[in-house]
Amino acid sequence: MFHKPKKEKQTALSTVIKEIKDGFCTIAVNGDFIYLNHAAKEMMTIAHDADLSKYNIYRDIIRNTNYCNKIQHLLDDQAYVKDYEIDINTISGTAIPILLTMNQIKNPSNKVLGYAILIKDMTYIKKVQSQLIQAQKMESMGLLVSGIAHEFNNILTIILGGVDSFNPCAFFILIFLLNLLIYTRSRKRMILIGGIFIFFSGLLYFIFMILMMEALVNVLIFTNKENIFYITITAGFLALFLGKFSLLEVLLVE
Repeated sequence: MFHKPKKEKQTALSTVIKEIKDGFCTIAVNGDFIYLNHAAKEMMTIAHDADLSKYNIYRDIIRNTNYCNKIQHLLDDQAYVKDYEIDINTISGTAIPILLTMNQIKNPSNKVLGYAILIKDMTYIKKVQSQLIQAQKMESMGLLVSGIAHEFNNILTIILGGVDSFNPCAFFILIFLLNLLIYTRSRKRMILIGGIFIFFSGLLYFIFMILMMEALVNVLIFTNKENIFYITITAGFLALFLGKFSLLEVLLVE
């Protein structure tokens, strides 16, 4: 079996680490940077030709004492940190959310020389999560509004049903008429019953409108007699307009 020389393996590994999209770095025990790949430098806004020994991950990047203490506690307790979610600060001062994974680097005598760190930028994921939460809130709000509207509609239906009891062509009369028309099985009887219903509906509506107009005129007489003529003309034009609109709607449907 063909085996690659050790130098080639190291070169290949170095290339992979250098080109991966997640940030990768190595630090000394005290937190000073030793190596950063391209993604880590861009994430932390460190210049590619910068002197890494000037930067410390705890002092310049993490900065939060609680985070630092927690990381150190995990390293002392289990020798590694896996997917620890924290906010770091870039050199330019921008805070970004990350997932931090750290492992010890030891020499053959098992002495800890430093740490290898994998850093995953969570900015995009956090943004998507925030949008999803917002969408869920809007959906919940929509369901709430819909429920309120539905309950209001039920109440409104009851009120209109009660008001419609005074209507000469109320719903129960229509049902009764339709049943009669079905069981007659006679065109003459259907025309007779339908004609009688339409006649008396129109008559009762006419009487109802006359009484309403008389009541309205009486109210206006006691308030301001000069406005009766203008109100009558306006009501007439409004009635003509609505009648024309209804007629056009019927013709378009047919």
